[in-house]
Amino acid sequence: MPKADGYFRAGEAHLNAKLTDAKVRHIRRSSAALDELARRFSVGKSAIHRARIGETWAHLPNAKTVRAR
Repeated sequence: MPKADGYFRAGEAHLNAKLTDAKVRHIRRSSAALDELARRFSVGKSAIHRARIGETWAHLPNAKTVRAR
């Protein structure tokens, strides 16, 4: 939801964030399955996938890129 001053809160600054910058860095380094990470961090598999590829948490560097099929 946009703030009155025109910006969106991203990452840990978002009021409903369940992940932290450190957790997202761990997710991006990890080769563990999405469902395992989702259980560990109490979020959905799609949240893990989107953080891993950089669709969310884009302000953090080193997101994995997804190849077109």
